[in-house]
Amino acid sequence: MVSASQSSCRTDASRQLRSLHPVRILGDLTRYRVKLVEHQSSVACRIQKLLEPCNIKPGSVASNVLGVSGTAMLQALPSGETNPECLADLTKKQLREKIPALRLALDGYQCHHHFLLRDMVDELNHMESQLARWEAEMEGNIRPFQKTLQAWMSIPGINHRVVWTLVAEIGPDVQVFPSPAHIASWVGVCPGNNERGKAEKR
Repeated sequence: MVSASQSSCRTDASRQLRSLHPVRILGDLTRYRVKLVEHQSSVACRIQKLLEPCNIKPGSVASNVLGVSGTAMLQALPSGETNPECLADLTKKQLREKIPALRLALDGYQCHHHFLLRDMVDELNHMESQLARWEAEMEGNIRPFQKTLQAWMSIPGINHRVVWTLVAEIGPDVQVFPSPAHIASWVGVCPGNNERGKAEKR
C-alpha cells in the first residue's frame, strides 16, 4: 500500500525525470536492451534444444557451450566440419585434452542439421552485434552522468551495466527521494500489504 506522501513523491520525481532529456533517452535504451538480451537467451536455448535431440552434447565436454570454445565449434558445425580433432583445433588448449569425449558428444549429427544450426548461429551473431551497437549508444548517453556512475560503482556488486539501469530508472540525483522507502516505492519493489478481514499478509 502506497502512502499519500510516497504518492506525492512519485509525482515529483516523475516530473523531474521527464525534464531530464538524457535520462529519458537512457531509459528507452536500457528497456529495449533488456528485450534484446531476452531474445539472445531465447536463441541460445533453441540452439541447445536443437543439439540435444541429435545426441550432440558439447555441454558435457565444454563448461560453456556458448563461450569462446563452444562458439568456435558452433560456427564450424554448420559448414559440415564434424571431425573432433579439427574442431578441437578451434578451441582452447584445455578442450583438446578431451577429444575422445568430444567425439562421443558429436555422435548423431546429421546433414539436415546444418541448415537449422547455421540459421540459429547467424541469428545469435546478429543479436550479439546488435547488442554491441546498442551498448555503444548507451555509453554515449551515460557520459553526462559520470559522477553518478562513479558513485554507484563504488558500491560492491554494482557494475557498469547495472548503473545504466539505475540512472535510467532512478535518475542521477537520489536526493529527490526523501527516504529509501520512497525510492522503493518509485521502482515498484515495495512489499505487498494484503488484508482480508483481520488477517494481514505482507
